[in-house]
Amino acid sequence: MASQSLIILAVGASESETLQRLATALERLGHHVVHAANAQEALRLADQERPDAVLCGSLSPPLDAVELCWAIRKTSRVPLCTFVMFSPGASAELRTRAYRTGVDLVLEREPSSQELDAYLRSQSWLRSTMEVPDLLMAGNLQHLGLLPLLQMVSNLGVTGRLELRTRDGGRGSVGLRKGQIVHAEIGEIRGKEALLRLIDEGASYSLFRETVVRETSIQEPTQQLILDVARRLDERSPQNSAPS
Repeated sequence: MASQSLIILAVGASESETLQRLATALERLGHHVVHAANAQEALRLADQERPDAVLCGSLSPPLDAVELCWAIRKTSRVPLCTFVMFSPGASAELRTRAYRTGVDLVLEREPSSQELDAYLRSQSWLRSTMEVPDLLMAGNLQHLGLLPLLQMVSNLGVTGRLELRTRDGGRGSVGLRKGQIVHAEIGEIRGKEALLRLIDEGASYSLFRETVVRETSIQEPTQQLILDVARRLDERSPQNSAPS
């Protein structure tokens, strides 16, 4: 993966010491960081600077961080840029609203600058591979995560097939039609239950572009499916595990 510098738009860093620290650290790692004081300025700079990523803290109305993400996705010249929202103590309702709107990642704790740098570079590289025919990308979900991957292919409007191999040897696939999840299967199981059974943050994956995805076993809206995946991941997280 090339270690190119990225253009990063930091929104609200002047109001957040944590966000300011992260922005400064990313600059030291070679990225070009542009600062915006509020959402209105961020929208203007998004069109002007064409950032690879937006790193956003808590914002005040009329546009909060989630609404800014929606505006960038719908009205800016960089609708596919990576959008990271820093929101310590975010409620489940806020996380749900964020992912439903197209936020790629909600950070509830301060990551290391190296961790954030690796994530942003990975997202940039993955988006660049969308220009490659047939095999679009492949890797392990330990490095990306199923939720960000599903959110990304949905935002990019991919038509194709996501093949997954779980750590216990299970093989399955997810069919995508213009970014919408329309089919999932593992063994003899089809539909939403198959999608939920494929949740394994250690699975390997391959995403293929296909012109036509014929089979349809899922009618539920894709954003609702992504939220269901998020809930299942929350249920499996160590902090929600019952004490032994």
